[in-house]
Amino acid sequence: MDDGWGRGERLAVSMGRLRRRGVNVERSAVGQAVRYEAGRNAYRLSVIVDPMRCIGLEFDLLADDGSVLLGHAVDTDLYDISRPAFAALAVDVESDIVLFIDALAAGRILLRLASPPSLIVPTGEGPRVLRRTRFGTTGGPYRDGMDAAARSGFVPVPP
Repeated sequence: MDDGWGRGERLAVSMGRLRRRGVNVERSAVGQAVRYEAGRNAYRLSVIVDPMRCIGLEFDLLADDGSVLLGHAVDTDLYDISRPAFAALAVDVESDIVLFIDALAAGRILLRLASPPSLIVPTGEGPRVLRRTRFGTTGGPYRDGMDAAARSGFVPVPP
């Protein structure tokens, strides 16, 4: 599947949007692989684009002491995205990562610190609510709307 963009180009544009919001974004490259690292006191973000191997995002919401309150990851897993059979998967994963980064830059990732810590994040299939569990993170569709989220104590993660 060809969406008109080269693999990783939309991510580079989104990371630029985050940078323009005042977030320090560091870029490093080895061969064709590019890694972006960004963060604030409240979070750290890592994005990798290796056009022949993988595309992925790791996001950690941080406590005041730097410990991880809640983690979120999106990636192409072990699928060989260099094969045409997995091109659509690569585009979908990249799209979800772009949605996440753009929402973060615009203050549309919503956070609730009450127990359990929770995030509302955008995906290509609609918003999802992520909650910390004892051993990791669980998630599901969020259907209540943003007004209900605000009434439930969700606030934007600062870009």
